[in-house]
Amino acid sequence: MLILAAALDDLSGGAPAPAFVDAQGEAAIWAEAASSVELEACFLACLPKLEAGPLIRNAKKRLFMALWDSFSEGDRAAFLKRVCRK
Repeated sequence: MLILAAALDDLSGGAPAPAFVDAQGEAAIWAEAASSVELEACFLACLPKLEAGPLIRNAKKRLFMALWDSFSEGDRAAFLKRVCRK
């Protein structure tokens, strides 16, 4: 169990550092070192903070479009088929 914990620690990107100058640049550096589990956890933890307000709404739209653009055509079609059920 200790070996697994040590391996996971070695593979982790650690916590994101506060951005002082270039938030996107520093986030990209952290994301490069983060595992897929850490990336998902961070993204899911951020969503509740994006609750209301016009600037937040636009941020959510940018996030949604970035996610949408990352999907393959097949994934997009499957998603639309699922959400457009009547």
